[in-house]
Amino acid sequence: MCRLATWLLSGLLAAAVLLSAGLPAGAAGVCSQPVPRVALQLLQEAQSGNATTGTRAVQTINHLVRQYCIDIDDGKLPTVDYSEALRDQCTMYSGVLGRERVYWAICPTTMAQAGPPQPPPVPDPPLPPPPPPPPPPPPRPPVCQEPSLKGGSGSDKFWESNGSRFDLEPQRNARIFRFTGVRCSLRAAGVENGTVAFTGVIKPLPSGTKSDTISYNYEGTAYAFSNGCAPAPYSVTGSASKDFRRVTLTGRPPVRDAQCRTTGFDNVTIEFVLHDEQDKWNQ
Repeated sequence: MCRLATWLLSGLLAAAVLLSAGLPAGAAGVCSQPVPRVALQLLQEAQSGNATTGTRAVQTINHLVRQYCIDIDDGKLPTVDYSEALRDQCTMYSGVLGRERVYWAICPTTMAQAGPPQPPPVPDPPLPPPPPPPPPPPPRPPVCQEPSLKGGSGSDKFWESNGSRFDLEPQRNARIFRFTGVRCSLRAAGVENGTVAFTGVIKPLPSGTKSDTISYNYEGTAYAFSNGCAPAPYSVTGSASKDFRRVTLTGRPPVRDAQCRTTGFDNVTIEFVLHDEQDKWNQ
């Protein structure tokens, strides 16, 4: 019987442990009840059921084997006086051992595959696609180079004010200062070379007025620049130095918020300084 239980159940539930498991070669099992027949019936029921039914069948067979079966040496099997075909080439035998009738079975090893149909293996879920590569970092804006406030030998004259370079365009009594080298903070506000910083006129000193420091008076319009806003004009007045190398203007430019609304006024002084061969172009 132990061989029968082992052969029939090994494919049904590998975890089932019968008394015959691990028997040495030449060992056999006999039962005081026709356990082989009952075990085969239980296995046939389990084959048409589910995994739970198969587990219960194995548990019942194990109980019957423990209750009614023992292991003996093959050479001590009793003389067969009864046999019964159980299924295919599986046969149960009976004989008297000592004073007790016992039963055992011999089945082909192919019976080891008996058992209920197993559900197909569940395939592993597909691996998620790899995440897309991160987008490339945005290109860095070019590093702003501040304009040079110096010239070289043979350079034309230029004016400078608050870190920027300018040309002065005289037209009779009119004067225009234009950017020719914009400092970085003003570039961010949209100022470019050629942008007008001041436009106005020069006026002689009042009749009878003498000055050791002033040559002309200046009147006109300067422009305030803010990020995202149009240039804001404001009135300025001032004068040119006696040697015509410095122009000083004062005014009240508007102060604007992020929406370009005027929130107040400031007081500023603007100085344009000439550089040419006389001062070695600011070397």
